[in-house]
Amino acid sequence: MSRAVEHTAVIQSAFWCLSALLACAYVLNQIFDLESDRLNGKGLFLTRRVFRPRTMLFIALACFIVSSLLYHNAHNVQRIPLVAALLLSLIYSLPPLRLCARPWWSSRRWE
Repeated sequence: MSRAVEHTAVIQSAFWCLSALLACAYVLNQIFDLESDRLNGKGLFLTRRVFRPRTMLFIALACFIVSSLLYHNAHNVQRIPLVAALLLSLIYSLPPLRLCARPWWSSRRWE
């Protein structure tokens, strides 16, 4: 295999790994924001009952597995941002930190 083809395959692997990881984060966010999305008319798949939370959890798990498999093909330099994206996406949606429920700037700061 030529060096250019090998380099392209590694870059594509990291791209698809990140895409699957972000899809997993999006689905997890949909699951954990179900009540607020229902109140605000957002989160179409769960609030309109197109999918159940269990199905969405399966989709998130499938995306995570795909991302994990592609992670092994990524170059060492690419792995650092991939791990950072995973950690940030998990602490954004999952308890106990759940950063999406804790805005950085409160409305009182501007009064």
